[in-house]
Amino acid sequence: MDKMTANMYVISNLAFLSPNQSVFEAYQEMTKRQVHHLPIVENGKALGVVSDRDLQFITQYGNEKEVLCKDIMTTDIFSVSTSEPIAALAKQMVEKRINSALINNSEGKVVGIFTSTDALKILSNISSDV
Repeated sequence: MDKMTANMYVISNLAFLSPNQSVFEAYQEMTKRQVHHLPIVENGKALGVVSDRDLQFITQYGNEKEVLCKDIMTTDIFSVSTSEPIAALAKQMVEKRINSALINNSEGKVVGIFTSTDALKILSNISSDV
C-alpha cells in the first residue's frame, strides 16, 4: 500500500454535476453509476460534494426535484494531488472523519475521487493476501 498513489483513482469518465442541477438528478446519476458521492463542479472548479447521505433527508419529503445540489452540497472539500500516497490519504480521511477525497491534477481540475469504500477494498485485498 506504500507505493499506491491517488493516481490509481483517476477516472476518465468521472461524473460531475453542476450546482444548479436538482437533487433528483443527483440521485439518478448516483443510481446509474452505482456511486455514493458526486463532485459539484462549475467552470472546472470543484465547489462541493453531494453524497447519498445528503440525499436521504431531502428525498424523505418528496421535493427532490425542487431542491438544487448547491443547497445541500458539502462545501468543505478535502482534495489531494494525484501523487498523494494512498496510505497518507486514508490516514487523513480517518483523522478528518470524512468519507471521500477529491483527486486533482496539476491544473487543479478534479480527475477522480477516493472514498472510504475504496480504502476498504484495498484493505480486503491486502488481508486476503496474508
